[in-house]
Amino acid sequence: MDNIDDFFPSTFLKAADLNGRTKTLTIDKVVAEDVGGNNDPKDTKPVLHFLGDEKPIVLNKTNAGTISAVLGKNPTAWHGKKIEAFPPNDAVSRPNGALHPGKNTGIR
Repeated sequence: MDNIDDFFPSTFLKAADLNGRTKTLTIDKVVAEDVGGNNDPKDTKPVLHFLGDEKPIVLNKTNAGTISAVLGKNPTAWHGKKIEAFPPNDAVSRPNGALHPGKNTGIR
């Protein structure tokens, strides 16, 4: 393997998948999914799916709030809207990275 991140594949989009670049993604839908895979209600999270072959993103409260502040509280209205996913610029304090939808006003 050429990259250590290749040893940790994920069903969901993660910062390492961006290779340090911002990526514009078109929203398809938001679905409640059991992201833990063990049928624990605590593991049911909103998952943001995109058009095309892009991996989905598990939304945390901050990301959901960032998107809904621009696109509205009804996630069904988000279909077809574009967002930018970008890796953190603080790799030292967050070495595993994080995804952040919308860079300043990057949600369109």
